[in-house]
Amino acid sequence: DQQYYSFELKYHLQNPSISQGISQVALPPDTAYQKFVYASIQPKPSKIETDIDGNWIATFEVGAQKDLTVIAKGVAAVYLKPTVLVPVTSTKHLLSDSTFWQTQDFTIQDLSKKLKTTREIYDYLTKNFSYDYRRLVLADQRRRGAVEALKIPDQTLCQEFTDTFIAVMRAQGIPARELNGFAYTENPKLRPSSLIGDLLHAWPEYYDDAKKQWVQIDPTWGNTTNGVDFFTKLDFNHIVFAIHGQSPEKPYPAGMYKIAGKEEKDVEIKIIPTAQFPTLSLALTPPSVMSPNTITIENQTGAAWYDVPIQITTSASLHVAGKKPTITLLPYQKMELEIPVEPSSIIVGGNGTVTVTIGEESIRYDTSSGRISTTTLVGIGLGLCSLIAGGV
Repeated sequence: DQQYYSFELKYHLQNPSISQGISQVALPPDTAYQKFVYASIQPKPSKIETDIDGNWIATFEVGAQKDLTVIAKGVAAVYLKPTVLVPVTSTKHLLSDSTFWQTQDFTIQDLSKKLKTTREIYDYLTKNFSYDYRRLVLADQRRRGAVEALKIPDQTLCQEFTDTFIAVMRAQGIPARELNGFAYTENPKLRPSSLIGDLLHAWPEYYDDAKKQWVQIDPTWGNTTNGVDFFTKLDFNHIVFAIHGQSPEKPYPAGMYKIAGKEEKDVEIKIIPTAQFPTLSLALTPPSVMSPNTITIENQTGAAWYDVPIQITTSASLHVAGKKPTITLLPYQKMELEIPVEPSSIIVGGNGTVTVTIGEESIRYDTSSGRISTTTLVGIGLGLCSLIAGGV
């Protein structure tokens, strides 16, 4: 049902400017099929957030004309079936045309009409494309995109298999995106990893609207293994480092953050027999004078927690406005949360006591509350579409 791994990932960051800068990197995130637990991230990021595709974007401060190496260590579990309850974000942006996913091209449109099902698209690629091992020898790993791949189907790598699947799926109106990451293989001839970097691989996934879940497949390995079924069920050997949906290229996955002239192995993945996962541990800080109903929450674990319920009780002079809230916390994330309390009478203003319980932690404070018109959860659902990991 699951396979465990230990990991150590290095990100080499560089700031050539004469000013203090920030750099953002993509940490491997949870998906429905994998759970990442970080034992440490050194140095500690100043902020961790999600982007529109569910990537975990960590922000680091980099001194003027300085280099910084970030090292992330921990364990991960990979599952055969959807197991981790990661909230599904919007999929509307996963139908658009882009540089390598040319959904409006006549060839793509024509193919999307001929191939009626997702399985037919997968079978078409595994039977009509041919993996070109010569390109690996010649270091010819230029990304060609879906249209060019269909013109020369006997010269494809994993990127072309993936790009073509995504383009045809999107042309049919089915959300699809690319997964970049580590593919564990003992036979690179049967199961090649062909992206530049530390043995990285690309494979697609599509959104099954009937099941309300993402489905990962691998047409590349379906082709190179001469018919092993990587459509019905994926294996334990695919570990997602980055998700490409809004952009076909960014954020960069672990293994791609290198400094010229300092090539080294930045991805260490090992199979382990079992792994220990933490229990939820939070630090709660009471409101300040400037923010009388805003508490600070810090996730003290290297794991993410989803839909954590928040229990709020008040004295008789106050009541909780709106629906019962929940929060999602990323590894080591620190956020501010405005507690939605209002006076229980029509009087504008009211003194009382509020107790907030999240997980096993509780905090109690006195407040003088004016009427709050809406429930605000600060730091949740920020819609950080502009986050791009990899640049200073």
